[in-house]
Amino acid sequence: MYSVKALCPAGYAMTGMFSNGAYSDNIASTCGGVYVHEPNGSWGWDGLTFVIRRATTPISEEAPNNSIQVTYWLNGASCTGAFCDNMYYYYTTVSW
Repeated sequence: MYSVKALCPAGYAMTGMFSNGAYSDNIASTCGGVYVHEPNGSWGWDGLTFVIRRATTPISEEAPNNSIQVTYWLNGASCTGAFCDNMYYYYTTVSW
């Protein structure tokens, strides 16, 4: 099972992350709203669909040292392992 307490809601991006605990295993995200320029000249979310996805592989200090490439924005993180050492990142895709 993985933690989702560091996940920002749809329409928000992770602007920071912090942790505490003996092994930094209590993680949390700070979130900020994302607004797009609408065709009518305003800023907002009208007509947009946000989908939050979790990366399929974790980033870990243990071999293999995986990484992810995200072309959208990060929404949060979760972790597995005894010391929260396998980090999974969540990202948002947007469609019109």
